[in-house]
Amino acid sequence: MGVRVDEPELSMMPGDEIHGFVLESIDVLDDYHGYGYFYRHRITGMEVYHVANKDPENFFGFIFKTPPVNDCGTPHIIEHCLLAGSKRYPVRDPFMSLLKGSANTFMNAMTYPDYTVYPAASPLLKDYKHLFAVYADAVFNPLLREETFWQEGIRITTDPEGNLKFDGVVYNEMLGELSDHDAIVGRQSIRSLYPDTPYFYESGGDPSHIIKLNYRQFAGYYASHYHPSNCRLFLYGDQHVAEQLALLDDLYLADSSAMSSPGPTPLAKAWNKPKTVYATSPSESDSELGNDASVTISWATSTVEDPVEVLTLTILTDILLGNPGAPLYKAIIDSRLAKDISQVSGMDTSFRQMPFTVGFKGIDPQKAQEAQELVLKTLSDIVGKGIPRRLVQNAVKRQEFLLQELTGDIPVGLRAMNRATRGWLQNLKPHVTVGISSALERLKTLITASSPQEGELFAQMETSDGPSGYFEQWITKHLLDNPHRCLLVVKPDPKHTKLMDEQMRQRLQEVQESLGKDGLLLLNSDTQRFVRFEEQRDTPEAMATIPRLVKEDLPETIRVLPQHQGEAGGAPLYLQTMETNGIVYTDGLFSVGDLDEEEQLLLPLLTRMLHMTGVGAIPYDQMAVRIREKTGGLYFFLESSSILQSAEFSLSALVFRIKCLERDQEEALSLLSDILRNANLGDTERLYAVIHDLISDYESNVSSAGQMYASQRAAGHFSRILNQNEIWNGIAQWFHLVGHDPENPATLHLIGSSLEALRNKIVDRDRLTLHLCTSEHLLAAAEQSVRTFAESIPEHLVSSREHTRDTSPIEQKTGQELELFRIPSSVSFSAMVCRSCEPFEPMQAHQTVLAHILTTNHLWEQVRGVGGAYGVSAHIDMLERLCVFSSYRDPRIDGTLNDFRSVLGRIAEDGVDQELVDLAIISIISRELKPYYPKDASMIAFRRALFGITDVFRSDRRAWILGTTVDDVRNAAKALLLSMDTYASSVVIAGQELLEREASTSERMRLESVRLPM
Repeated sequence: MGVRVDEPELSMMPGDEIHGFVLESIDVLDDYHGYGYFYRHRITGMEVYHVANKDPENFFGFIFKTPPVNDCGTPHIIEHCLLAGSKRYPVRDPFMSLLKGSANTFMNAMTYPDYTVYPAASPLLKDYKHLFAVYADAVFNPLLREETFWQEGIRITTDPEGNLKFDGVVYNEMLGELSDHDAIVGRQSIRSLYPDTPYFYESGGDPSHIIKLNYRQFAGYYASHYHPSNCRLFLYGDQHVAEQLALLDDLYLADSSAMSSPGPTPLAKAWNKPKTVYATSPSESDSELGNDASVTISWATSTVEDPVEVLTLTILTDILLGNPGAPLYKAIIDSRLAKDISQVSGMDTSFRQMPFTVGFKGIDPQKAQEAQELVLKTLSDIVGKGIPRRLVQNAVKRQEFLLQELTGDIPVGLRAMNRATRGWLQNLKPHVTVGISSALERLKTLITASSPQEGELFAQMETSDGPSGYFEQWITKHLLDNPHRCLLVVKPDPKHTKLMDEQMRQRLQEVQESLGKDGLLLLNSDTQRFVRFEEQRDTPEAMATIPRLVKEDLPETIRVLPQHQGEAGGAPLYLQTMETNGIVYTDGLFSVGDLDEEEQLLLPLLTRMLHMTGVGAIPYDQMAVRIREKTGGLYFFLESSSILQSAEFSLSALVFRIKCLERDQEEALSLLSDILRNANLGDTERLYAVIHDLISDYESNVSSAGQMYASQRAAGHFSRILNQNEIWNGIAQWFHLVGHDPENPATLHLIGSSLEALRNKIVDRDRLTLHLCTSEHLLAAAEQSVRTFAESIPEHLVSSREHTRDTSPIEQKTGQELELFRIPSSVSFSAMVCRSCEPFEPMQAHQTVLAHILTTNHLWEQVRGVGGAYGVSAHIDMLERLCVFSSYRDPRIDGTLNDFRSVLGRIAEDGVDQELVDLAIISIISRELKPYYPKDASMIAFRRALFGITDVFRSDRRAWILGTTVDDVRNAAKALLLSMDTYASSVVIAGQELLEREASTSERMRLESVRLPM
C-alpha cells in the first residue's frame, strides 16, 4: 500500500495546531508504508496517533488505562455497559444497532489486564464515520443506566419460589470462564507471579467478588478512569483525521479540563527466591489415577515496552516451544510426566512484565517438583550445548516471513494498535513499539555480534561471564538465574465448585438478612423496574439518531476471484494470480469419501501424525527444523461438505496447505511429498504423544467453545456427510480417542499399522486436486514446481476423485431429539438444528436474512438480554441446508431452547419492520467489501471450485438477498418453524448442577446425561 496522507496533515509541521490538538511529531513508518502523526490535546492532554497510508480499511481504537483494584470485574462490566446507550444515541443498544446494518470488518470492545479498548474498522468511509461518532459518544457520554449495570454486570433476582439468586451477563460469562481448568491455570499463574501489581486482580471479574460490586462503585470507577486525559486514540488508514479531531474537540474536549491519569503499570517487586502455589479447579469426581492436574513454571521476565525484548522472547518461545519437535516441548512429551504440554505455555505481551510459562497438563501433582527440575535441566542443557544455528535462523526467518506476508486475519490497524499500546501505555511515544522491522534488524545484529564466527553452535564455548550466544545469555539471565519464578500446581477437586456455590449462598443469605421487610419491598420494586426496562422498546425518535447505511452504499456487483483450471500429472490444478509479495500458496487435497467408518475414525490421528512425526531415518525434531527452514507454514486438516448442486453429492478430503517464499518452493514441495509418502506413522512414541495431544485439545476447547461441539453433534443427525464430520471432529471422535490405551505398546503398534495402510490407500494421485496462488510473474516457475510435486505422488489408477454420492441417505426423522452431555461447568452450551430450504431456492436467501435479524434482534434481546447468556446466534449453513441456533455460556437450558422456537413463531405471526430487513441486507451484502488478502483469497477460490459455487450462483443469491421483503422474511420464518416442528435435533453441554436444576422444572430435561471424558 503506497503512502497517502490527509491533505491538512501533509502540510503540517510539529508545533502546528488543528482543532485543539497540537502536532508534536511525525514519524516515517516503513512497516506500514506511511507516516505516524502524534497529537496531544492542548487542554485535556488526550493523545492521538494516526498511522496514515492508503489502506482503505480504516480503523480506530479508543484506549483507556483501567487497572483493576479488586476482583469485582469493574473494568469488564463498564466495557459491556458503555455501548448500551449514550446522550447523542439514547437507544438501549447502539452497539447492536450499528451491527445490524454496518459494513464493518471489525467491531468490538475488549478488556485487557490493565487497559480497555473500543476498536472498529470499516473499508467504507461513510460507515467508518458512523462507527467513530457512536463509539466516541459511548466512551465519553454514556448513559450508564442502573438497569444496564444490572443487566450486563450483576443483579439480585428472585426465582418462582421467591428465593434470591444472582444474575447478569458478565457474572455468567465469568462463571463459565472460571469453570474452565485451563483458564484457572492461566489466571493463577499470573496472579501468583505478580501479587503486588494490578495483575494480581482479575480485570474480567471473579464471580465470588462480582456479587459484591454495587452501582455506586461502578459509576465511580467510570468517572475516575474515562476522562479524556486518560484516553489514547489510535487511528489507521486512508482517512481525513481533521474530521475526527474536530468532532472530539467540539463535542467532548473543549469544555473539559485536564486531570491526572494512571501512570505506567508498576513492576512487581523482584523476588529473592522462587515460590510454590497450589490451587484447585472444578471436577465432577475424584480422579482415580491422580494424573489430571496441571503444573506450570512461570517467570517474570523483561518489559513489553522494549521491542527488541518482545522479539527476543517471541523468537525464543518459538525455538523452545514452537512445535512438538522444539527442545523444551519435546523434553516434556518424551518425559511422559504429563499427557501433554499445557496450552498456557509460552509468552504473553498483555502484561508489562512479560511472563514466560512452561506447563504440564495431565500430570500427577506429586510430580510437580520433578517437572520443574526437568524444565530447569533442559534449559541448562540448552545453554550448555548451545542452540543450533539453524533453529535460530529459522525462527528469525519466520518473523521475516510474517512481516512479508499480506494477511487479513485481523485488520492491519488492530495489529498496529496492539503493538503501539505496549509502549504507549507506559508513557512512551507510540512509534517506539508500533513498528517491528527495525527492532528485528537490531536483534539480528545482537545475534550476529554474540555468535562465533565458525561452527554449528552459537554457544558451545562459555566466556568468563557466561555463555556467549545471545539467546543463551537471555535464558541464563531471565530464566535460570532469575529467582522470580513460581511453581503452580492446579488440581481438579470436586469441592471447588461446591465451595464457590457455598460462597454465593452465604452472600445471598447475608443480603436477605440485611434487607428486612422494607429491603425486600425495595428489591421487588427494583425487579419490577428491571422487567419494565427489559420490555421497553426504543422510540422511533431514539432509533433515528443511529446513523445508517442505505442500499445505495453497497457494492453494485459481486467480487470475482479469477482462476482457471489446468492439470499437473493428471491431477486437476486450479491457477490463481494476485499480488502475494513473493509468497507462493499451494493447496491440495486427497479425496477420502469412499473410506469405511473405521478408516474415517482414524483420519484425525493420521492428520495429526503428519504434523508430528519423522520421515524415514529423519526424526521429528529434525523434520520440524526443515519445515520451518523452507516454509512459512505447513498444515494438514480434514474438510467435508455437501455440493451446491445437490445434497446427494459431497466431498470429503484430507487437505494440505503449504506457503513459502518463491525461492524455497521447489524444496518445500519436495519436503511435503516426502512427508506424505514416507512419514513414520508407526512410530509408537509419536503416536502416544499425538493421542494425548488430540484429547487435550478436546478438554481445552469444550469449556470455551462448547456450542461448536453441540452444533456439530446436532447437525450430525441430518446427513451422512455431517455424521462423518462428527466422527472426525466431534464428541464421537473424542470418545473414540479415549477408548485407546496409549500405555499399551501393542495397541499403538496396531494403530500404527492401520495408519500406514490408510496412508498408502489415500496418498494417491488419482485422489489429488491442487490449487496454486501467487503473483503473475512467479506463476510459470511455481506451476512447474507443482507439476513436479504431483508427479512424485504414487498413482494407483483407482478413480476416487469424483464427488461421493450418498446412495443410502440417513433415515428421515421426525419429532424432537435431545442429547445431554456433562462437563465441570456452571453454565451451558446449547444448540438446536433444523433443515433450511435448498440453496437454489430464493427462500434460503430469505432465511439467511431472517437468521441475521434473529441474531441481532430477537435472540440477542431474549436469550442474552433477558436470559443472561454471554452469546447467542442463528445462521444458515448454505451447503448443508440447515439452520443452526446456538447459545454460549448460558445460565439457562430449557428456556433458551424454547426461545429458539418462540422467536420464529413471533416473526411468523407478527412479521418484522422493513427497516430491520434493510439493515440485515446491508450487513450481509457489505461483506463483499472486506479486503481480500492472498492467504484467504486462495482458499476461498479453491473451495468455490470444489463445491460448485459459481459466480453466476453468487450473483443470483445476492439478488435474492437484496430483493428480500417483509413478506419474504415472514414466510421464511414460517418455513423454518414448520421444519423445526417436523424434526429438530438439540444438544446441550452443561454442568451437572445446572442440568439437575433444569430437570426439576422441565420434563424433557429429565434425560440421562452423558459425562464427557475430561
